[in-house]
Amino acid sequence: MKRRCAKAIILAVIDCLLIPGTTFGADVSVDDRPFEEIEQDDGISFIEKTYRRTSTKGYVSTFSLAWVTLDPEVYDIRFYHASEGFSLARLERHLGSEKSDRYTNGDYVIISGGFLSQYNPVRSAGYVKLDGKTVNEPVNAVEDSVLSGVACVSGKIVKGSSKNERRLLPYLPDFSFAPPPEEFEAKYSRFESCLQSGPYFFRSGKKVSYPPASKRQPGFSRVWRGQSERALIAKTSEGKVILSISSQGGATIDQLASMFREEKGISSVQHALNLQGGDSRGLIVSNKGGVVRLGNTKALQATAIVARRLSGN
Repeated sequence: MKRRCAKAIILAVIDCLLIPGTTFGADVSVDDRPFEEIEQDDGISFIEKTYRRTSTKGYVSTFSLAWVTLDPEVYDIRFYHASEGFSLARLERHLGSEKSDRYTNGDYVIISGGFLSQYNPVRSAGYVKLDGKTVNEPVNAVEDSVLSGVACVSGKIVKGSSKNERRLLPYLPDFSFAPPPEEFEAKYSRFESCLQSGPYFFRSGKKVSYPPASKRQPGFSRVWRGQSERALIAKTSEGKVILSISSQGGATIDQLASMFREEKGISSVQHALNLQGGDSRGLIVSNKGGVVRLGNTKALQATAIVARRLSGN
């Protein structure tokens, strides 16, 4: 049974739905409360849902998952890095005040990037390549299985049929397992920007299986098994990009992988990489209708992923 109550809001519409009994894995189901759903609107959609989780002892708790689905033909996907650190709120102010002929002003999505290895001074945990230059060295994923994946983007502007015409080739994310540190430069030389993070938990439409040695690492076990609030990036079989965060207690990697297999709208996910977790993750969605802010947008970051609507779209 479905009940709808639509009204105007940022991006498009809120739908109020009642969904009985949908389950994800052994212990997660959709909560019987309304959730926000913003319909596909010219290259972007936004959904936030609440899920109910039952422990082996019968304790019931809830967590929410919000995800933005983007068409990379409409939105330019880039990585952002600042050696002195920044907050998503500060980056939002910068994007909101910037005037650009390439982008639609005020139309963007920002999500927190990878883990930090230290705060003073700020330093990323793992490989960061920005605009063709390595700004942070890679971490050996064998020794630290948490940072098991790398997401990269690459795109360029090429000449069109006339001298003054230009056509943008989309910045499509590419995902892979992190190689040995000495192989990073050669493996990722064709990409403009890259970010090492993890775990890399969904590959070619299937949940990644890690060896027992990885799962025995305290850091990996904590990230993989913990019910944490997370930020992540994913790509679907249709070539759409998903930026997502969980909150209100968060979810385990296993729970997220189960949801990706079964949840309408994200069931076609082919690759997914955890970016970071805990109180530092945040998501901002902005367009002419207003702004949605989720998570912590004031926490210190070293990297972020920014999607901006291209002019004319």
